[in-house]
Amino acid sequence: MPEAPANANWYTYFPEDYRWSAAICGMISWAKWRGSEIGEIDQVGRRLAKKIGDDRHWFREWSRMGDRLRTLGRAEERKGHGLSAASHYQRACCYYQMGERFRTPKDKKALDSYRKALDCFARFARLAVFVAIFLWPGAAPIYDFLAAPLMKALKNSQPGRVLYSHLISLFAGSTSRILELGVGAVTVCQPLSKMRIFPLSNRVAANG
Repeated sequence: MPEAPANANWYTYFPEDYRWSAAICGMISWAKWRGSEIGEIDQVGRRLAKKIGDDRHWFREWSRMGDRLRTLGRAEERKGHGLSAASHYQRACCYYQMGERFRTPKDKKALDSYRKALDCFARFARLAVFVAIFLWPGAAPIYDFLAAPLMKALKNSQPGRVLYSHLISLFAGSTSRILELGVGAVTVCQPLSKMRIFPLSNRVAANG
């Protein structure tokens, strides 16, 4: 297995394994958009260290974490905690997909894991999706998956924020933080031209 030397100019969680280290870096980068949590990644990473390079072990441990979060998501959903449940489902989806990434050729276990990922994403979307953003007439919508609290806030005349940037990554991470404060928020990726925002029932349309 190609090595990822500890003195490389990038973060190598597993210096002995390039593929696994690259995958871990990808998962860490998801944290900004709530696709992962560094603590969960490290929990799995410590267990993976016992069998570095064993892709079946990789699949087993990420599936285990995905199952744990899916269970937590269901528990929060039953309590009516939609945002908490959506967050668990989102991370579970990402971990399931990363787990089956190295399981080749694809077998029944890999396909079952992928189906779990799709189910978690569907649950996440059902709890969170509410707003479609149209950058120009006739354009395909760009969905903001944490926009429901914004529309609820506006309907009840409570605080709400719409964040604009032509670099969506500048605000994507902060949107979910604002929601935790009880303020509705949605992030709009704005082209390098003026836009007009029109609320249309349960969606926001942007026409350039």
